[in-house]
Amino acid sequence: MKKLVLILTIFFFQLVIGIQSVSAFYSDIQTDYKYYTGIKTLYDKNKLPEFTDNQFHPDDKATTDDLNTLLKFYLGQETGNKSSKKPLSKLSALSTIFNTLGIQLDAKINTDTFLFKDIKPTSKNANIAAKSIELGIFEKDKNIFRAGKRITKGEAAYYLYKVYSAPNPSNTTNDKYSQELINNPEFLKLVDVWKILKSDFLYKDKLNDKDLITEAIKGMVESAKDQYTIFEQPTEAKEFLKHLSDNIYEGVGMQVDLIDNSIRVVSPLDNSPAEKAGIKPNDIITEIDGTSVIGMTLDEVAAKIKGLAGTTVKIKVLRDKSEITFEMKREKITQKSIQYKTLDKNNKKIGYIKINTFGTNTYQDFMDAAKSILKESPRGFIIDLRNDPGGYMDTATLIAGLFTKDIKIALNLKSGNGTENKVMTDGNGLLSGYKIAVLINGGSASSSEILAGALKDYGVATLIGEKSFGKGTVQQLEEYQDGSIFKYTIQQWFTPNGTDINGKGISPDIIETNKEQQLIKAEELF
Repeated sequence: MKKLVLILTIFFFQLVIGIQSVSAFYSDIQTDYKYYTGIKTLYDKNKLPEFTDNQFHPDDKATTDDLNTLLKFYLGQETGNKSSKKPLSKLSALSTIFNTLGIQLDAKINTDTFLFKDIKPTSKNANIAAKSIELGIFEKDKNIFRAGKRITKGEAAYYLYKVYSAPNPSNTTNDKYSQELINNPEFLKLVDVWKILKSDFLYKDKLNDKDLITEAIKGMVESAKDQYTIFEQPTEAKEFLKHLSDNIYEGVGMQVDLIDNSIRVVSPLDNSPAEKAGIKPNDIITEIDGTSVIGMTLDEVAAKIKGLAGTTVKIKVLRDKSEITFEMKREKITQKSIQYKTLDKNNKKIGYIKINTFGTNTYQDFMDAAKSILKESPRGFIIDLRNDPGGYMDTATLIAGLFTKDIKIALNLKSGNGTENKVMTDGNGLLSGYKIAVLINGGSASSSEILAGALKDYGVATLIGEKSFGKGTVQQLEEYQDGSIFKYTIQQWFTPNGTDINGKGISPDIIETNKEQQLIKAEELF
């Protein structure tokens, strides 16, 4: 009986001690303290340390060592972080917390949800700020991040609480595709190869983590076997994005792209050294100044083609299984998205608008050109899409709307999951009722074909020239913080009448291979 009483007494004593331990919260944090709930929650979950004086000192400026102490108890183990007694900034605190707890940061920033005015979404620390938005870590003014603010111990604990209370805080890639990758047995091979390279590889000190990951990404993208789906490093990406904007550079004037693992000419610019020399769309570049381009990136090839105006460059291309070498003198190339003028033939005025690319400003430039020509009361318009490699689908849709007052289908889209959508014009109708001729050739691709196909199906234009390039797919761009991009095919498009032009091109109503005669035949329609 005594033994039983003794056991019960010990149990009761332990229970009382336990209850006292749980209830003995920090004496200097009262219920009206703004971070009380968060700190109390972590304390009750044994995620915060006990101090001999039972005080947390929440308003003291936090140091790196203070944060490491909190993280140690939060994790239940040593962090391995460096020791420092220096005051801690908000940015440093969040960075340390995310790194220590394995919180994954987004590689690209959603600018629509990025609230902060004192940090740019393109800055190197924007992903930390974006994660703070996701976790609900805000200042009094929610539009200010205050990266350099010296935080208090209370704020440091509050940050931990926001991480703790977030769903799945240690792994933000919880969508089904990320989980599918993680659960794939083949993924373990990737992890194992990474571990071996980092630990046992003889030349491990020469490895660059970013290069390893980038090459793995490129390999994955290449295995998709789609000629328009590519991953490009920052320098290559910058070169690609230039083609969608007006620019001036010195070179021979042609757009090239990486298609089917070959550097191909998409189109030479009108009146450029490349066009005058005889370069044609789909020519495969094999050598530049006697040096093979095998193994070169798109950016490296473009850099070799460019050079000071007045200098020469030799480019060897493969065309229909035959190699041809062209020698060209570089010039200063001014590429504007729109060129226009009024032609006067047999006392008849005809508007002429050349679209070089469908960029961000092309629609407004086209509108300005059309309005200027309309002041001269033209009989109609010639829209020149020759050697236009395309650009933004939305721009082509807006321009198509200028030729009809009715809201019509500009193109039909079909996604990989079978979803079908119709992209509609806005019915602006600025040029509705005018006679229209459209010039196309093998260098007319993508958005050029969207516009040409729509005007043909509407029955408002006569197409003259040669069969177009045949790019009937839509690509989407993902831009990452370091400047790299992932361009991937997301949809196939069809003309308003449902015609599939992918790999086939659009046939003109009037076939004419001679460049000068193409324009003459267009003029004869008026």
